[in-house]
Amino acid sequence: MTHNEAMERITKLAQESIDELMTMNTTSATAEAIAIAIGQLKNKEGKLLRVGLSDSPTEHIELCFQIAKMLRNK
Repeated sequence: MTHNEAMERITKLAQESIDELMTMNTTSATAEAIAIAIGQLKNKEGKLLRVGLSDSPTEHIELCFQIAKMLRNK
């Protein structure tokens, strides 16, 4: 398997995970989908970015929950 094929599989798996989480219609699932989406952000050259809402993984997840609550008006 080539690097590009592997990256395509990872992208597809991430999107499938996001799609499944969004069908759950919960704040927790939405927060997880947001975290996955952030982890899949790419620059204009198609390279993955190392984006985080915080240097702390715990705070990053807490911020994803805040975004999810806002999106769900909770």
